[in-house]
Amino acid sequence: PVMSAIKKVWIDPYLSEAGSLFLKNIAPKFFILVGSPAYNGDGSIKLGTAEGGRKVVLYDINNFRVNGMPGYNAATDTAGVLEQFHTIQHEFAHILDQNVRVPIAFSASSANSYTSDWLNVADTDARDNGFISPYGNSSRDEDWAEMVGFELISGQEYFDAYVNSIDPANVSATGITGAQAIQRLRGKEAAMVQYFDQAWNINFDQLQARIRAAINSILY
Repeated sequence: PVMSAIKKVWIDPYLSEAGSLFLKNIAPKFFILVGSPAYNGDGSIKLGTAEGGRKVVLYDINNFRVNGMPGYNAATDTAGVLEQFHTIQHEFAHILDQNVRVPIAFSASSANSYTSDWLNVADTDARDNGFISPYGNSSRDEDWAEMVGFELISGQEYFDAYVNSIDPANVSATGITGAQAIQRLRGKEAAMVQYFDQAWNINFDQLQARIRAAINSILY
């Protein structure tokens, strides 16, 4: 069920937008599925890794249930399924970056705001500093992968609402104004869309729409 869902939400949309040669050249050839989550030394949970663009490891498979599977409950299982989908898009974003580096313009505005102490960054603090998530606040590479993951899985409506929830007049604990945070997020979005177009000839909006349609067909 996991790989069937991944085919619908990851492989098929990219196949439609970028073609089979793209996937044959760049897609990882090995998937390792692990039943439980992986626990890091700092107490955080790891749900996936991508190693050298060749292998992807997905964790917490025992808790994966989608519509049609025994015991599936949309109220309790949807969040976990979306997190798995987010993980695969996040890890594939790393692979894209490993093959064609994302331009420095993507992270230039946030270069001085990354922190290894991201576990102690609240969701609202990450947002008010111009990041899509606390994990995205940890480094340039994770900022990139989190932006791609959230945009593709949560969708444009989610991202717009997230950005619009920032008060332009707010000043974060690190001195970033709300207006600057909004500018950072919109700038990253624009750089991401441009990268997909110029590096891979992929229309990001169309890819996003295909993925969201696939998610809806699986979950609802």
